[in-house]
Amino acid sequence: MGSGSTNMLEKICNKYEVNLLKRKARKTDDENKYSIGVLTNPNHQMLDLTEEEIKEIINKSSDKKDYGVRARQFRSSKNGLLLLYPIEKPNHKKSDSKLCFGFAISFPSSSKTKSDENSISYTVNNVYYNQEYLSN
Repeated sequence: MGSGSTNMLEKICNKYEVNLLKRKARKTDDENKYSIGVLTNPNHQMLDLTEEEIKEIINKSSDKKDYGVRARQFRSSKNGLLLLYPIEKPNHKKSDSKLCFGFAISFPSSSKTKSDENSISYTVNNVYYNQEYLSN
């Protein structure tokens, strides 16, 4: 397993056929946990932008890795982007299902420069911390 598409269609909710992604699993001691590296593709953060905005991002970027930062700069401050990724699970994980879902959230940027990108503050709860570090 590497990264990319499996070219394998899976029916979800008995309605939608989706192409499962493959992502290389990272080593973990928890047999119920499936941990991966990079989930997103640089182009995906531009899915909600206009054709003109996408062209401008591509023309102004020297590297595809900049697409996400630039897309957040174009996005309205009232709109975030939720990306859902149906992923083929490795066979060695304990589960009857052969797929799991990953998600990514692309928040709008209040900054117009890459150097200011990290100055945005968000308020979050402690559910993730509790699940990862306190529940054993």
